[in-house]
Amino acid sequence: MTDKYTLVALGNPQYNAIISKGGKERYYDIYYYSYFRGRILSDSIAHALYVLSSHGLRKIAWIGSVGVDYIHSIKRCLRSMEISDFAFILAPETTGFEVHVNGGKRKIALIGIAQELEIADIPDEYLNAEYILVAPSFNEIPLDMIKELACISTAKIILDPEGYTYAIDEYGRIFDNLKADRVLKVLEDVYIFKPNIREARLISKKDNIIEMLEVFEDHGADITILNMGAKGTMLDINGKYYYIPSYRINMTIDVLGSGGAFLGGFISSIMCGEGILKAVAYGNAVASLKVESYGFNYISSRVECEKRADHILRTMPRTLL
Repeated sequence: MTDKYTLVALGNPQYNAIISKGGKERYYDIYYYSYFRGRILSDSIAHALYVLSSHGLRKIAWIGSVGVDYIHSIKRCLRSMEISDFAFILAPETTGFEVHVNGGKRKIALIGIAQELEIADIPDEYLNAEYILVAPSFNEIPLDMIKELACISTAKIILDPEGYTYAIDEYGRIFDNLKADRVLKVLEDVYIFKPNIREARLISKKDNIIEMLEVFEDHGADITILNMGAKGTMLDINGKYYYIPSYRINMTIDVLGSGGAFLGGFISSIMCGEGILKAVAYGNAVASLKVESYGFNYISSRVECEKRADHILRTMPRTLL
C-alpha cells in the first residue's frame, strides 16, 4: 500500500505575460524553467507546490489542463522542483493573462484558456490525499465538483477562490465577477477557506472585515484565513478571531505568487504538527520571502522561515478580537 498523498492541487497552470510601465516586459529569474515564450508560470498552485517540495514534502501532485504549447515547459519546471506526480489534460491552449502593471494598478486581459476539469480527471489514488487544494485559474472547476469531492473523498479541502472572482467581456477584458457570491454555497464543504481582501469583498458583498468573516461563518466555513497582504492576516476559527501580522520587509519586488507561497508554508507547518496560529505565521513568513524575489528560488533553508515566523508570533496581539 502506497503512502497517502500530502496534498493534491486542482487547477489549471497559468502562464502570464507581465508588462511593466512603458510596455517593458518584466524580467524574471531563470530558475526552474518557469519562464517560456514570453510568459511566466505564476499561479498560486505552482508556488504552493514549490514551497512544499523545498520543505522536503514529496507526496504532492497537480491536476489541471494545459495547452500543447506549454505542456513540456510545465513538466520540466515541476521536475526541476523534484515534483514528479501530475496529471495534465491536454487542451488547444494554455490559460494565461496579459497583466499590465503600473505602480499599484493592474489591467488584465485574457491570452488563452484551457479546458474545464471534471471529477473523472482525478486519479483514484489522489482522492485519498490528506489535503486537496482547489485553486482555479479562471472558473475551470465547477462549484458542484467541490461538493462532489466532499462526498467521495476523505481529504480536507482547502479553497483558494481567486479564479471564481473574475469574469470576461466579449473583448477578452477581465473584470470583477459580480456573481462571485455563488462561492458561498460550497463553504460548508471545505475545511479551510482562504480568500484575500479583494476576493472576500466580492464574495461576501461586505466592506467591513468582521462582517465578511460573519458571512463566511453563516455559510458553514469552519476556518477562514483572510490574507490582507502587508497588513497581515485575519484568522477565524469557528467564530473566534485572531490577527496575525505580516513580516515587515525593506522592499517589495514581486507579489505574484505570494498567496501560493503562503499556502505552501501554511500546509508544510501543519504537516510538521504545528497549530493553526503558528502555521499562519509561518505562511506569512514564507510569503514575505516571496515578495522579496522575482519568480521562484526564494526558499534557501527552513531556518530563515522559522526565524521570521517566530518574530511574527512575538509581535502578535495577545488578545482575542
